[in-house]
Amino acid sequence: MKGLRAGKRYSKALIDLAKDQSSLDAVHKDVLLIQQSLEESNELVSLLDSPIVKTEKKIQILEEIYNGKVNELTLRFLLMVAEQKRESALPTILASFIEIYNEEHGIASVQVTTATEISDEIRKELRRKIMESYNFKDIELTEVVDEKLIGGMVIRIGDKQIDESVRRKLNEIHQELINGK
Repeated sequence: MKGLRAGKRYSKALIDLAKDQSSLDAVHKDVLLIQQSLEESNELVSLLDSPIVKTEKKIQILEEIYNGKVNELTLRFLLMVAEQKRESALPTILASFIEIYNEEHGIASVQVTTATEISDEIRKELRRKIMESYNFKDIELTEVVDEKLIGGMVIRIGDKQIDESVRRKLNEIHQELINGK
């Protein structure tokens, strides 16, 4: 990721400033909105990364896109990042902000990969068990469907992975047969 160290510094500064102004939750919502818009618009990311587009033009575009849609503090922060020619690190800054915010609020990012979509009932039970087992206040659940798993699920919480897929179990059986066990 571009500007990892700068991203952490900028995001920490934004969190501190938002706390001082009692607008952390509003800024968090803004950051999620901006992150989503960057993920959905390759053109915007390319524009921010472009050395050909002048800083003034980037600032003007950011202001046109987000003015009135985000908190004043968030908008000023975005424009300041662009003024300091760090706009290409914006995705990293936003990701770092969310990571710090989630850590401070006991929110975990959890990815669940299954062979088919899971029902609402299973989703609720899975959320409850993960929150209970890991003592999280809340989780952001991302669901991925991978038919190659055949059945079961793979759960990724941070750098920890719990693989209870049928594919893994079949691979283990296959290895045991090959090794003559």
